[in-house]
Amino acid sequence: MNNLQKILSQRFIYYKEGLQTFVYVSADGKYILKTFKNLEQSKEQFNKWGLNPDDISAELIENSEKSYKLAFEKFKKETALIYIHVLDEPLPVEKITLDDREYDISKLQFIVQEKVELIRDRITRLISADDLAGAEKVIDDIMNFIIHMWRNNVTEDTFNWDHNYGYTASGNLAQIDVGTFREG
Repeated sequence: MNNLQKILSQRFIYYKEGLQTFVYVSADGKYILKTFKNLEQSKEQFNKWGLNPDDISAELIENSEKSYKLAFEKFKKETALIYIHVLDEPLPVEKITLDDREYDISKLQFIVQEKVELIRDRITRLISADDLAGAEKVIDDIMNFIIHMWRNNVTEDTFNWDHNYGYTASGNLAQIDVGTFREG
C-alpha cells in the first residue's frame, strides 16, 4: 500500500477518454488513473464518435467492470495494472486531485496502471532510428503476447494494437485497455 499511497498522493491531469473510462496521467508521468464511466457517459462518448448511442447497453458497462477485475486478478503484468478500486476497500489516502479539483477518493471507482509507450510510438521511434531488428522484435512480442493470452483462455474483442497496447518502463508488453477481456 505504501507505493499506492505515493502514487495517489500526486496530482493527476486529464489525458483523454475512452468508451468506458476517463484517463488521467500522474504528475510524474509514470502512471495512469482511469475512472469508470456510467452508462450515460458512455453513450455520450459513442455519440461523439458518430455512432448510435442506443447501441450501448448496461451490459457493456457491467462486462467491462468484470473484464478489469479478471485482468487484475489474473493478468496484472500483462495489463500493467497496479490497483483497482471498487468502493469497498480502504485506501491509503482520503483525497485525490484530478486536474485542479480534489475528490473524495473513496467515492470513485478507478484503476491505476503503469504508463506505457504505445506500440505505434515504439515502432515509429525504432524505424526512425533505423533499428529494423527492434521493430521486428515488437511484432514478435505481439504474436507471443496473443499466444500467451490464448493459452490462458483469454481473448478480447478489439485487438487494437495502435492504441491499446504498449511497453512499460521495465520493457513488458501490456494491453492497457482491458475493458473487453473475457475468458473462454
